[in-house]
Amino acid sequence: MTLDRRSVSAVIAGVIGVAVVGLSMSRLSYDIWGAVVLAPIVGFATAPLINLGFRDRYPELVPFIWTGLGAKLVGTVLGYFVRFDAYGGNADAGRYHDAGRLLAAGVRSGERSPVAVLPTSTDTAFIEQVNGLVYAIVGSSLVGGFLVFAWFSFLGTLLVMRGVLDAVPGLGRRRYACLLMFTPSLMYWGSSPGKEAVIGLLLGMTTFGAAQLLGDRQRRRGAVIWCVVGLGLTARIRPHFAAIWAAALVLALVVKLVSESLGTRRRERRPQSRIAIAVMIALAVVGFAGISMATLSRLDPIAEDTATEGAPESVTDRVNNIFERTENQTSQGGSNFETVSIENPLNWPVAAARTLTRPLLIEARSIAEMLPAIETTALLALLVVSWSRLRSLPRLLRRQPFMVFVVLAVLMFGVAFSSIGNLGILARQRSLVLPLMLVLWCLPASMPRRHDTSRVTRPDAARSTPKSSPGVLA
Repeated sequence: MTLDRRSVSAVIAGVIGVAVVGLSMSRLSYDIWGAVVLAPIVGFATAPLINLGFRDRYPELVPFIWTGLGAKLVGTVLGYFVRFDAYGGNADAGRYHDAGRLLAAGVRSGERSPVAVLPTSTDTAFIEQVNGLVYAIVGSSLVGGFLVFAWFSFLGTLLVMRGVLDAVPGLGRRRYACLLMFTPSLMYWGSSPGKEAVIGLLLGMTTFGAAQLLGDRQRRRGAVIWCVVGLGLTARIRPHFAAIWAAALVLALVVKLVSESLGTRRRERRPQSRIAIAVMIALAVVGFAGISMATLSRLDPIAEDTATEGAPESVTDRVNNIFERTENQTSQGGSNFETVSIENPLNWPVAAARTLTRPLLIEARSIAEMLPAIETTALLALLVVSWSRLRSLPRLLRRQPFMVFVVLAVLMFGVAFSSIGNLGILARQRSLVLPLMLVLWCLPASMPRRHDTSRVTRPDAARSTPKSSPGVLA
């Protein structure tokens, strides 16, 4: 029996892998060598997802995605050394690791019920339970935990990419894939045990579901599930993020209902479609109201105490309290800056713009600030060079309700987080909205005059592609 080159390569790779694992086990603790075992498992788990989501419909992007996974691993290793070498373990990831290790040890020893690691709590305790669940399955490896959480973040990015590509015809596919895979903020943030990785995955689920609801190719049943799960779990960790995405979805659904009611094409006049959208709007409004109240209760609990004493505060007062408290808590340390007040609505555009574009090179005061400043300045320079792409935005907003969702989510994030006065905190939070923000960098260079959006002028979008096969990302 003869072996082809692929079989020989697989055998050689297996032998090398076993040798590396054996050497690591003899010289390193499981905190380190556990990641050596998990890395190929993550690769094998990612392969079918990439095949189902991209190989049939967007095959030209598959090499970018695999390279992006490697770049994410590089960011993960860098994040580990920064947090546990430069900072000496004085980071949130260390706390989540310790809590997850204790939970997993209790489950494995029988002292705790397996229910203890199910993520049923809120805020920080939710992430501790997720970490405990991961460690209960793969073992309490510190670097392995970094790897798994980085994988969560990467899957969220893939969901956003697939949703955006489906919902925005003519998008610069390769440009968008490159920006998502190789922007330093997306490589680094979300690469450690913490809220950013889990929320990145959940917001990716929400964005993918929104793309299915708002795009031309509607899959409403599955889309509703994606949105409900994504928003519901996000609300348990950071309800203000869920409120932003839910509000953007509600308004975009309203735009879709209006556009279909006023549409001239026959298929846009189906009453069943308008009724279904109206029902989804009603449900989305109810969900948004619940998320908003949860946000106020979580971020301004003091107001509830004062209300019980006979001095209830209005919603506006509670929101102002949240902004003032956030500004006071974050405007400390070496990376603080003066925020833009949003008490006057006329300041909202400036506040949103500065939130999304800090720091610039002229604002950097240290090496730590220089790195994100280079990234932000480079992205703005690329946007200026590609200014012609922005000319298609008004027409896309009229034709594609999903673009309304994207723009509203980005702008509302810019206003809501304008009270954060620390560059490190702001950069970490902004990484969660960056995948939507980068859509503006990749808009079609031109749009056809006719209403049929199937014709595009971009070479990479004009190429005919096979019909998508059903799957988890289809």
